[in-house]
Amino acid sequence: MVVAALGDSLCGGYLIDGRYVDDANGSYPALVAQALGATQLGVVAIASAIIDTVADGIALLPPEADLLMMNAGTNDMVVVASEVRTLEAVVASFEGMLRRCRSWMPKARVVVVGLRNVAAMDPNHIAGPHSIRRLREPAKVGAAARAFNEHILTLPNITPVDLARRPGTDSVELFPDAIHPSPLGARWIADAVLEALR
Repeated sequence: MVVAALGDSLCGGYLIDGRYVDDANGSYPALVAQALGATQLGVVAIASAIIDTVADGIALLPPEADLLMMNAGTNDMVVVASEVRTLEAVVASFEGMLRRCRSWMPKARVVVVGLRNVAAMDPNHIAGPHSIRRLREPAKVGAAARAFNEHILTLPNITPVDLARRPGTDSVELFPDAIHPSPLGARWIADAVLEALR
């Protein structure tokens, strides 16, 4: 089995002691690939990237992939909350990325990993340079994320994984800065994906 993953920093590594570790081998896609006994794993993870930038990495993924995991949009929600871009435009970007992925990896089962509501976590319990303390409009970010999930997780011919509704989504142990997973958080995401694949 050949597995591919495309996304932002969530699929590229994890957070330890407030520091983001770029480690594809310890990321949630690697944990999923290991559990499935994959023979090959291709990961494109672009930290701090919006969907349009993430989509630029599609051609770096194995076209023969049997499974594709996609997660992107967290950074776009900040842009939407700032009213720099509309939610409709971001959704259109995601759908365009999905079409390009299907064209590049025609036989892949597509798992779409929905956004957590990072703005719902208590900023008083969170530290680090990437924490939600830096969000100017947390309520708007949260609302945008909910609306984004409502749309992309109902797209046809995908396997949806709604992280926002999964128990533990607001755990500081799993997401120390509210955004990036700890190693335990990466396992939590991987378990959600594996559950959806059953």
